Amino acid sequence: MHWKGPFCIVEKMGDLDYRIDVRARGKIKLFHVNMLKLYVEREPTNMCISAPEHKVSFVATVSVIDLENEDTDEVDNYESELIETPPAVDNETLRDVHINEALNANEIVKVQCLLDQFSYVLTDIPGRTNVLQHDIKLTSDDPVRFKPYPIPNAMLETVNKEVDKMIDIDITERSDSPHSSPFVIVKKKDQNNRFCIDFRGLKSITIFDAETIGNREEMFSKLSGYQFISKIDLTKGYWQIGLVDATKPKTAFQTPRGLF
Repeated sequence: MHWKGPFCIVEKMGDLDYRIDVRARGKIKLFHVNMLKLYVEREPTNMCISAPEHKVSFVATVSVIDLENEDTDEVDNYESELIETPPAVDNETLRDVHINEALNANEIVKVQCLLDQFSYVLTDIPGRTNVLQHDIKLTSDDPVRFKPYPIPNAMLETVNKEVDKMIDIDITERSDSPHSSPFVIVKKKDQNNRFCIDFRGLKSITIFDAETIGNREEMFSKLSGYQFISKIDLTKGYWQIGLVDATKPKTAFQTPRGLF
């Protein structure tokens, strides 16, 4: 069973049925009481993150998120707060690069030679830069700790595979950190499962970096007069930047196999 919610109870219908607002936008569905579970707001141990101290009249809790049946806007907002693990086996290579057919034969050969020369970076498996490391600065020294979300037994194999994958590609390791963020399983529209880490608690006390990105119009104006323009998209850029040693414990997450 995949619990979802929390959702508001709109009306009680008789002794055993309830009308539930399942989208918070007026979409009402009728549920038997056996299909509902009282939602109790979990109070985090980190005192920097406020939480109500009373029970809320909501039902259910989310442990598996089904993208196919969720509202698009709500999914986009939720997904932007989650960190998805990268692939361990490449699904995209230089063979997937599209070369503009408007180029002549000589130009196409030159592009193909260039792609062959740098084929080792043309993959969806993220690399690791040695130029810099990321440092997460917090507004408080109190550790962020949240209890793990309940996960159905049927998902345990998926969780173990994802943890093994992260260990194999050297992006995680065992931890004894006082911090602990939960993970969630997100079921994609293609029915595959994604293992995601919920860092919203950590993000809520992270000091904002006011560094701005470049102005697109200004950058495009600098391209005037050039004959060819190449667009390069870094795969899973989040995973290509390592963490300074002092920051690593802040990103710890809890699994059935322990803390990583």
